[in-house]
Amino acid sequence: MKSIVRSRGGAIRRVSALRAELADANLKLSERKQVERAKGILMKSRGVGEDEAYQMLRTDGDGPRSAWAMIAQQLIDYGGSVDLRQSN
Repeated sequence: MKSIVRSRGGAIRRVSALRAELADANLKLSERKQVERAKGILMKSRGVGEDEAYQMLRTDGDGPRSAWAMIAQQLIDYGGSVDLRQSN
C-alpha cells in the first residue's frame, strides 16, 4: 500500500513539473511571437532589414528576455512609433 501511495505521489510531481515546463514553453513562444511581430513592424515603419530591426530590439532590450517582450509589445501597441534610443 505504501508503495502505491509513493508511486502516485511521484506521478503527481512529474505531472506538475510537466505542466510547469509547458507553461514556460508557452510563455517563451508567446514572447518570441511578439518579438517577431515587432521586428516586422520596425522593418516596415523604419525601412530597415531583418538584421537591423533585430539589432534595434536587442540594443534597447539588453536585459532579460522578458524585457524584449515588453519592448516588442510597446512597438506592437504603438505601431512602430516608439523611440528605441530613449533611455529607460
